[in-house]
Amino acid sequence: MKRKPNYKKIFLELINNITIIGEVNINRMEEEKEEEFYKRLSDMFTYDYQTPYLIVTNAKIARPVESKQSIAFAPAKILFVNKQNIIFAEPIEDEQEA
Repeated sequence: MKRKPNYKKIFLELINNITIIGEVNINRMEEEKEEEFYKRLSDMFTYDYQTPYLIVTNAKIARPVESKQSIAFAPAKILFVNKQNIIFAEPIEDEQEA
């Protein structure tokens, strides 16, 4: 059974001082069961500890620009982020949802 994607916006800070803003599909199924496995973004870190990568779509990468004390965004389509390199992750609430 194929499920419709459910993308949630996320903000990630990595150990190498890179910031990523993008979307993560939380509507996935557990392999053995045909039920929804993730209900929140935090479930991807709590229950999915065997998967080492987080797939981020519609991603933008922010790198600090040392000489100008500002941030430059480099657009990307899909990123595979190693979960061990994430310092913190924060869901971004849409104003429409709040």
